Amino acid sequence: MSPRILTTCFALAALLALAPFALPADEAAPPNMPQGKEWCKKNPGKCAEMRQQRREWCEKHPQECEQARQKMKERRQWCRDNPEECARQREQMRDKARELKEKCAADPAACEQKKQELREHMQQRGSQGSPPPAPPKPAP
Repeated sequence: MSPRILTTCFALAALLALAPFALPADEAAPPNMPQGKEWCKKNPGKCAEMRQQRREWCEKHPQECEQARQKMKERRQWCRDNPEECARQREQMRDKARELKEKCAADPAACEQKKQELREHMQQRGSQGSPPPAPPKPAP
């Protein structure tokens, strides 16, 4: 597997793993669930657990939580200002997630090993739950 693909897989896995932490600490539906509120209605236990984890993380990391809220606010505004580009980026991320899911289905052991390596890397960095990168700035 090429280094570029591995890097992309790790980056995507990191983004997916950290997505729940980037949420504001409110009762909104998890953003990594495209159907949000519907998913929560079908999975109330998991939804409540995700919200509780988010609240706990925000209590432990108030500054990072506030930064994540601000970045999400900026991202929402950017998506309102650039709906086509936002939709294109979301579709690209969904495609990457599907590819990663297919690769993991084909080789679950390698996928689990990569996940464990990523967890260890995140623990070493001490950034358990750092917010994702900021959205691209619109061209003037």
